[in-house]
Amino acid sequence: MVQPRIGDGETVGMMVRMSAELRDRIKRAAELNGRSQNSEIVATLKEAYPPYVPDADDIMLRIEAVLRDEGMQSRPEEVAILNRMLEAAKYPFRVVDDEDGMRLSIVPTEDFPVSRQL
Repeated sequence: MVQPRIGDGETVGMMVRMSAELRDRIKRAAELNGRSQNSEIVATLKEAYPPYVPDADDIMLRIEAVLRDEGMQSRPEEVAILNRMLEAAKYPFRVVDDEDGMRLSIVPTEDFPVSRQL
């Protein structure tokens, strides 16, 4: 059962059943780490389930599908998805789709200060 929590809307409550022995291990770990049992569980889950970061192959397959008009979404939605993937993978590029067609544009960063288009 998942229940929304009052607050920022990003946090949800979740009821979990576990053995008393596991609960006691969580309690001991939380005390050793100086945090609540809830914070201990969340920290452990975040470590076990890191966010998905697309690799170059994932991104290229999606770009190829969009260029062949085989995307699952509309083209503007696909471009937005591609740009989120590039950002998540920390690539200094973004997809631009305008009257000149689809292309990659370099995003200037501290590490990559170039501002020209490929």
